[in-house]
Amino acid sequence: MIFWPTGTPDTIDEIREAIGRNITILITISGVPCSICSLNPVSNLSTNPFCPTCGGTYWRNTSSGYVVKAHVTVGEIDLPWRVAGGYIEKGEAVVQIKYNTDNLYAVEHAQHYIVDGKVYLQDDISYRGVPDINRMVITLKEQDG
Repeated sequence: MIFWPTGTPDTIDEIREAIGRNITILITISGVPCSICSLNPVSNLSTNPFCPTCGGTYWRNTSSGYVVKAHVTVGEIDLPWRVAGGYIEKGEAVVQIKYNTDNLYAVEHAQHYIVDGKVYLQDDISYRGVPDINRMVITLKEQDG
């Protein structure tokens, strides 16, 4: 039988808090009502089909930034950075964040990430922790343009 030290997730959280950086995960918030026009209760659309804000739909999608502390490794800065499967490519970043319901929701609904002022798209998610999952490792690719 394998015995894991008690408090390992707490130690990882303390390290992340000490050396981590804030990153922003942008998620889409849907169903935000238009601030200019009013709702037609029959059609569930705007009373103004030419509304310059919502385009006649009344309901708008908007982005919301969710800030979380992460351990960040950016390939461009840390090259060459060797990992078990090879190297992190230029333009890649790996972020490790705490596994909890708020962070999981943000990661599952992420449009993109802002890390050190650069915009990244989510490439892969790995769930880590023994015996219970306690962190997520997200591989990001820098957005072109």
